[in-house]
Amino acid sequence: LGGWVDGEALGFLARSRPDWSIVLIGPMHDRSLARRLEASPNIHLLGTKRYEDLPQFVHRFAVGLIPFKLNRLTQSIDPIKLYEYLAAGKPVVASDLPEVRRFGDLVSIYHSHEELLELIEVNLKESGAAGATRRRRVAMENTWEQRAAGIASALSQQFRQLSVPAVDSEPGV
Repeated sequence: LGGWVDGEALGFLARSRPDWSIVLIGPMHDRSLARRLEASPNIHLLGTKRYEDLPQFVHRFAVGLIPFKLNRLTQSIDPIKLYEYLAAGKPVVASDLPEVRRFGDLVSIYHSHEELLELIEVNLKESGAAGATRRRRVAMENTWEQRAAGIASALSQQFRQLSVPAVDSEPGV
C-alpha cells in the first residue's frame, strides 16, 4: 500500500458494505494509510505474499479492485494486478487510469465512490463463465512474451527503415 492507493474509496466501501471483506495484499509503504484501513473490521491487510502464492488468494476474490488515486504517478502506470485479475477470470473495477481504459468493457471504470460501489455490485451479479473466459483470453494476449515480441517487431521495422545500402562514391574503387 502506497500513496497511490485511494484509502478514502476503500474506507467508503468498508463503511457502506460492512458484510463485505476487502482483502489487500502487498507491502505496506504508507504506514499511516495502513493504520487508517486497519481500523475498519472488514478490511484485511495481508501484507506481502510470495508471488507463487497469489493465485490461491485471487481465486477467492469475487471482484478485483484497482482503487488508485488519480495523479501524475498513476496516470503513467500500467497496473500489473489488472493482468493478474484478468488471467484469473475475475471481473475488475478500477480507477479511470489511461492504461486501464484500453481494455474497454472488460474493466468497469469508476469516477466516484458511489459509482465504485455500484460497479462492484453489478459485477457481483453478472459474473459468468463467458466473461471469465473472455478475460482470460485477453490476459493471454498481454503476456510478457507477447509484449517482447511486439517490441522486437517494432524495432526490427524501424531498423529496416533506417538501413541505407552502402554506395561507393567513387567509381572503380
